[in-house]
Amino acid sequence: MYLLVKEEDMPRLASVVESDWRELVEREGIDPDELAGDGDGCPACGSAEPLAAGACTDCGLQLE
Repeated sequence: MYLLVKEEDMPRLASVVESDWRELVEREGIDPDELAGDGDGCPACGSAEPLAAGACTDCGLQLE
């Protein structure tokens, strides 16, 4: 699936996606701030591999 977004709409989209993600994680009884970690790895899968084009090379989460 691809989501095409105007560059000027990216901050708003990021806010919506993060909000939805936080709600889903909290619904599972997990503290979203604990998942964010200390920046040493991917917050989704924990991979410490270098990013490729701003995305995690293991799970594909776009981080930049």
